[in-house]
Amino acid sequence: MVGDPRVDGSFLKPYKNGWKVVYAFPGKEPFLVGTWTDELAAVEINGRHLLKRTQMADYAKYNA
Repeated sequence: MVGDPRVDGSFLKPYKNGWKVVYAFPGKEPFLVGTWTDELAAVEINGRHLLKRTQMADYAKYNA
């Protein structure tokens, strides 16, 4: 329920991170599968201070 007083996210802080996903199989060269990012940003909409979370996955193109 939106606006439920039992939910308190005031301890959350904005952040931004990213990482690479690499597959490694025995006897083969490791290869990049993709990169992922995750961000939590402070935004203001209609005078309300809110947090906006964005996650992105960028999958590498490779030949099997």
